[in-house]
Amino acid sequence: MNFKGELFLAWRYLKPQKSLVTLLTYISLLGPILGVGVLIVVMSVMNGMPREFVQKMMEYHAHVKIQGREPIKDADKLIKYLEDTYDVKAAPVTSTHVFLQKDKIHGFLAKGVYPPKDKDVSQLKNYIDKRYMPEYKLKPNEIVISQSTYYETGIKAGDEILLHSPEKYKKMLEQQSNGETDRVYINTAKKFKVAGYFSLGSSKIDKNFIIMHQDSANELLSLNWGDATEIEMTLKDPKTSIDFINNVLRKDNNLIGYHFIPWQNESDGIYNRIQREKALMMFVLFFIMGGAAIGVAACIFSLVIQKTKEIGILKATGANPLSIIVIFLSQGAFIGILGSLIGFGGGLLVLRYREYVAKFLGAWDKELYRLDHVPMYLDPNDINMIFWGSIIICIVASIIPAIIAACVNPVKALHSGG
Repeated sequence: MNFKGELFLAWRYLKPQKSLVTLLTYISLLGPILGVGVLIVVMSVMNGMPREFVQKMMEYHAHVKIQGREPIKDADKLIKYLEDTYDVKAAPVTSTHVFLQKDKIHGFLAKGVYPPKDKDVSQLKNYIDKRYMPEYKLKPNEIVISQSTYYETGIKAGDEILLHSPEKYKKMLEQQSNGETDRVYINTAKKFKVAGYFSLGSSKIDKNFIIMHQDSANELLSLNWGDATEIEMTLKDPKTSIDFINNVLRKDNNLIGYHFIPWQNESDGIYNRIQREKALMMFVLFFIMGGAAIGVAACIFSLVIQKTKEIGILKATGANPLSIIVIFLSQGAFIGILGSLIGFGGGLLVLRYREYVAKFLGAWDKELYRLDHVPMYLDPNDINMIFWGSIIICIVASIIPAIIAACVNPVKALHSGG
């Protein structure tokens, strides 16, 4: 059926005029505008947070970690086996807790890396300040701290610091308790020079980690050169890490006794938490849009009252109830489409300047979300659901006023003062 006439009448009824109807139209537009705008901003930020956090974890760590019950002896041999057998890249890592001394004592987890291997496994090299370290190289007496650590402690590039080894203190205390005073460790601390800074943009990593050469980390842990506490491995497709562990590594008889950790385990469940928050937020905001739909219904209902006489004329001249319904449903669709478009544009504008908005509102907690900036990701599926959902809600809100208009008695309408 051709509804061009009905669409023309629907648009004419909504055209800006100096009347109460026009004011109600503008007010009803605020519902889809605010609903779509807020949903676009909230969903985009919620989508961006887990993606950004996971990306940071993958850049600092690796797709798969391999650990043993004890430190891995002759790690290079195992690395060669993994690379030759599975066509992957792997690197040795020695992680150890240390106390950094420079005026005050600060606790960190030191990641001991071997740069020639690590550059092919992690993305650390891309986040080290090139002004201080033009090449990804570390001497055994050098460490790299984060910019967050520099801001909090005042320790800067070129400073000399002491790193204390809790492991050596533990052995020293054990020997003292056993009366082995002649074997007490003296070198429980080692002097290092700060070679530069790194920054991944994740507060969890930046505030708690330092980077050093693997040989130095081994010395602090009293391990032999060539040993490692773990091996990090990168895959061609990181999404397959869990399947690769379950279907390949755990079935390899040469890897019995090793423990495999996929990168997903490093997220501390933040991805799932954010997904739950996103679902709850979507649920609440769509209820708010439902409330806005009441405003659309009120606007259409007021139009029905204002145009009662015209409705009577249309029905008296042969217009069927379906045509009347189409006129007022079209008005709801016009409000929904226009409001959704304006809301979508406004949402994109807020996302464009989200850092300034968050700073002005004080609405971004770096410690809570573990990111030093507000992330975003526009998911096409979410955008479609929000945009078309808003339009459908506005159309549905127009159904009852449209049915009321279709049921108007033309004789009574023509005798009314509308």
